[in-house]
Amino acid sequence: MDMITPAEASAHEEGQSFEIDVERIQLMQIKISTAPQSLVDSNGKRYPFIHRLPPRFPDSETSSYIPHTVSIGPLHRGKDQYRYIEQFKWSYLHALMDRKKLSLEDLIKKIMPLEHRARKSYTEEVDQLDSFEFVEMLILDGCFIIELFRKSRQILSFEHDQITSVSNIYQSILEDLIKLENQIPWIILEELFSITRSSITLEETIVSAFRDTFREYNMKSNLNIMNNYSMSTNRFGGEPFQPFRHLLHMLHTLFTSLWPEIPDIEFKTRYAHLSKMIQPRVIPSISDLQKAGITAKTGDTKFFLKADFKHGTLLMTPLILNNLMICLLFNSMAFEQCQDPTKTQFSTYITLLNCLMTNDNDVKYLIDQKIIQVQNFSGTENDVIKIFRNMGKGLTLEPKTSYLSELFYNINLYHGKKWNVQMAKLSNTYFDSPWSAISLLAASVLLVLTFIQTFYTIIAYNNPPRS
Repeated sequence: MDMITPAEASAHEEGQSFEIDVERIQLMQIKISTAPQSLVDSNGKRYPFIHRLPPRFPDSETSSYIPHTVSIGPLHRGKDQYRYIEQFKWSYLHALMDRKKLSLEDLIKKIMPLEHRARKSYTEEVDQLDSFEFVEMLILDGCFIIELFRKSRQILSFEHDQITSVSNIYQSILEDLIKLENQIPWIILEELFSITRSSITLEETIVSAFRDTFREYNMKSNLNIMNNYSMSTNRFGGEPFQPFRHLLHMLHTLFTSLWPEIPDIEFKTRYAHLSKMIQPRVIPSISDLQKAGITAKTGDTKFFLKADFKHGTLLMTPLILNNLMICLLFNSMAFEQCQDPTKTQFSTYITLLNCLMTNDNDVKYLIDQKIIQVQNFSGTENDVIKIFRNMGKGLTLEPKTSYLSELFYNINLYHGKKWNVQMAKLSNTYFDSPWSAISLLAASVLLVLTFIQTFYTIIAYNNPPRS
């Protein structure tokens, strides 16, 4: 390769002529004149909203985000490990069309007008699929999801069905359906459901399927979330939900509706000066908290994600730790980090657990207190720490505006008081076992008796009896 000499470079600088590529200039001018694509459409819906995991998350290639058994949408389509389930997608589609007396033309006419809108939903271009292939994928994947949940709820007969009748396959597919990179737009599911409608809504069909799974695994706090969802008004307690973006977004909305973000202005002002003292861990580990007399135990078991702090005790709803819950935690947190910075309930909850657990003793304590209840998990305490460490890598969070900001504030306030630390040291030194307490009591009684004896001796010496 020829090098440009200083003399040649100087000649160019002195105005020596050289050719300009006019076509390149025109292309640059077009790009300059083109307005950026809006992230929000005329209805207020944000685009795009189906993401790959950002590179800052180091475990982007792990099973927590990548589907195991079934590919939904274009991001993992066509890979060898998903071919086994692809045949069942066509089988489910055939059964649905036969039952509802639909043709392929009916389905294509319904979805084709939504193609452009669906393509905009993905953060990366999906040009590898032409128009027909893209619409075919949306129909095949959408109908598979709808039929799967109908079969799982026994709305349809599932006798001899090779997916819903085999527990481990169905469970693996259920986990895949809530993964961040394995989504199709909610509007596609709605449109397909509208022309294959049964007696209940799409939301109720999905909620009921997850309710059955949570009941099977005895995940009571998750089950209560499902039970309190009002199908008729599409709401959980307060305001009606905004339109869902995809299946993962629907579940995220259900689980977080009880826990609003952004505390009041007065609290944010109080918290601001303390925040300098608690970065970057937000709160100390449970071992350090115990040194200040703080204990942890199960509190209100009604709803998942709940935590409270009262009178030196951290109260938490039990966490059933199994593959489904790990998948839900990972992907809901990732969805928050990719999409909406004002919705960070899962990120906050993971941060809380991450702070509490720094060593095996921390994990053992939380397990002994039944705050973490390990289910179908063969790993060690250190493996539990690694799970939450991996979730926390790449996570960004503003603790002052999270739904647990008051809890973080009160724990640090309690932990920072020297009196609480001294009382905890006294308790740990003299009351850590019954024998220590008995010894202290005996010594105290002996000290009191010695004092009384000395007192009366002095009295008798100063006031001898008269003869």
